[in-house]
Amino acid sequence: MIEFIKKNWLRILLGTYLLFLLLVYIWNVLHYSTYWAYDGGSHIDYIDSILFSKTLPNSAKSYLSWHEPLYYLIQAVVAKVVMLFTDNRNLVLEILEMGSAFLIWFFVILSASLSWLVSKKKSITFLVTICVSGLFVVSELGRYVTNESLFQVLILVWLNLFYLWKMYDKKNWNLFRWISLIGLLAIILWTKLTGIVLLLALCLWLVIYAFQIKDKKVVLLSFIIFFLSLFLYSPWLVYKKVVFDNVLTINNYEVQSSERMDKKFFINWDISIMRDPFWSSGKKSFLSMFIVSSLVDYDNIFQNYYNLSDKKIQTDNTRYINYNRWVESLVYFWWSIPLVFISIFGLIIFIWNVVKDNFIDKRFFLFILLFGLFSSLVYNVYRYPFVERGTLKSLFILVFFPILFLLGFEELSKIKLKKISYILFIAYMIFWLVFSFLNIISTGPLVIGLPIY
Repeated sequence: MIEFIKKNWLRILLGTYLLFLLLVYIWNVLHYSTYWAYDGGSHIDYIDSILFSKTLPNSAKSYLSWHEPLYYLIQAVVAKVVMLFTDNRNLVLEILEMGSAFLIWFFVILSASLSWLVSKKKSITFLVTICVSGLFVVSELGRYVTNESLFQVLILVWLNLFYLWKMYDKKNWNLFRWISLIGLLAIILWTKLTGIVLLLALCLWLVIYAFQIKDKKVVLLSFIIFFLSLFLYSPWLVYKKVVFDNVLTINNYEVQSSERMDKKFFINWDISIMRDPFWSSGKKSFLSMFIVSSLVDYDNIFQNYYNLSDKKIQTDNTRYINYNRWVESLVYFWWSIPLVFISIFGLIIFIWNVVKDNFIDKRFFLFILLFGLFSSLVYNVYRYPFVERGTLKSLFILVFFPILFLLGFEELSKIKLKKISYILFIAYMIFWLVFSFLNIISTGPLVIGLPIY
């Protein structure tokens, strides 16, 4: 027994941690209502339209009616099955939320799996798992009903298959694998249009790879994958054209807007975020908002509103937060700044080495996707410059984070450091994880059976 523990201590530690994480996610669901979250229950309205009207919603029923329908169809089926056993609506909603908790837990597991497939290093796998699960933005997606949870998980499933099958090397290609990946791409697109970023990243990588191996057929393959994926997605495009008179838009709700975000917004740093990590601090800078919304409950959306003590603070969105949680968020944000710099520094080293090696690296595809995801969020904010309406949310590109940590930490692991450096880093990460869970774990009474706040 002792010998088994010695050989498998890291796996045991990781498994124990993941089990604890699942319990935290379940706890959060039981102490939070999906109606308190982003979009004010519009995701539920979409599901209700399918469930009770037997039709997709129009803009009058849900302003998210332009969202791709797959997630909502699945949730409607789940709700229908649950309703066979209970007519308690709150309980049905809790079970749907519980599905989000399990999806995001699966997201963390898939992040670990991808890290292992790419790096083959237990330390990198464990570190990526810790960092991904410690981000508030990851935990928040597990608290309410949203298509984002399924979308982000499907992308990681796709990436895991890509690296499991070693598709970065042509000698591992076969018809079954490409059909499977194309089919999953179509499913991702039917979940959310942002999946086009993954499709474009794959096609761009194939074109670059074609030049590397001097094979024009690979370029042809990229065109086949692109148009076949869009063909499988096209029925929804036809529906959007008929119903919304628009096709390739990422936001029908704001489609009439002609405003554009000031370009200075993307290069500024708003120092106010260092004093108060909640909206509207940091609103003058893309990077400030992106970083802080990844680490803490920046919009003050994910508090349990039955747990407000007398000592509370009102944030600029008019909601309240416990004073202790406000302090914990500020401490966690400051303590996370070194991790932000470490991750970015590792990514810079990765870019330098990849360029030096003429882009011949199995991780190069991940970098293209990383860049594409970040660029898509920049474009979303530039095209729809209404950050007060939630156009800048780091949760839109959640897959960005496991890729960032993987590329950055794996590159840094190649640098030989003194033993004291590793000891200090481990100590830093232990404190970081403690601070992160002080932010992640919801407090307050159970919400089942309680009225909507």
